[in-house]
Amino acid sequence: MKNYEITYLISSEIAEEQVQQVQSQIVSLIQDEGGIMLEEKMPFRKKLAYPVKKQSQVYLSYLVFQLEPEKL
Repeated sequence: MKNYEITYLISSEIAEEQVQQVQSQIVSLIQDEGGIMLEEKMPFRKKLAYPVKKQSQVYLSYLVFQLEPEKL
């Protein structure tokens, strides 16, 4: 198994409760493929240096996990 880290942005236009659901779905996808979660950062609001798709704030999060390379 290899270690991987994924950093991702979630739109700030969705409700805060849905942000947690998005994170749970991503974790489930990794675990369904046999991945092992090593570190989870709960999403937090972050002001962007410049707008992306007309949004200046997003939720930022990252995950560190182990997974077999062929399952990535």
